[in-house]
Amino acid sequence: MDADLFPGAINLLDTRRTPDCTEDWEGRCYPIGHFSGIDSPLYIFEYTGGAVTGTPNRMALINHAIGGWNMGHHELMLNQAEDTYFVHLKVTAGPSEDNRHEGLVHFAIRRTGNFEYVNVTDGWSCGGAT
Repeated sequence: MDADLFPGAINLLDTRRTPDCTEDWEGRCYPIGHFSGIDSPLYIFEYTGGAVTGTPNRMALINHAIGGWNMGHHELMLNQAEDTYFVHLKVTAGPSEDNRHEGLVHFAIRRTGNFEYVNVTDGWSCGGAT
C-alpha cells in the first residue's frame, strides 16, 4: 500500500488485503471501499486519561478511501461495553479521477489488544443505504 502511516499507528488495512492479490488496480485487493490510492486515509485516535492534545495513546489506520465528493456522513459509535467501535463511512472507490464511485461502508473494530476488525458484515452499498 502507498499510504504513509503515522508513526506508532496500527495498520488495520493491511490485515484486510486479499493475500497474493494480483489485480490490475490495487484497490480491488481490499474489500470494496477500504483503499484508494487517490483518496485520503482515516484513522481512529484514542486519548485516555486527559485532554485531547498531543500524541494519541493509540492510533489505527482504518480506511483509505475518504474523499472525492463533498456530501456524505462519517459516524463512529462505541458500544455500551466500550470494547467495540462501529464505523459508517462515506467512501469513494475507483482507480482514477475519471473512474470513481461513491458509496457507504460499515464495519466494526474491537478495541482490545492492537485493534482488530470484527466480522460483522463488512458491507458496502451505493449511496446512503444502512
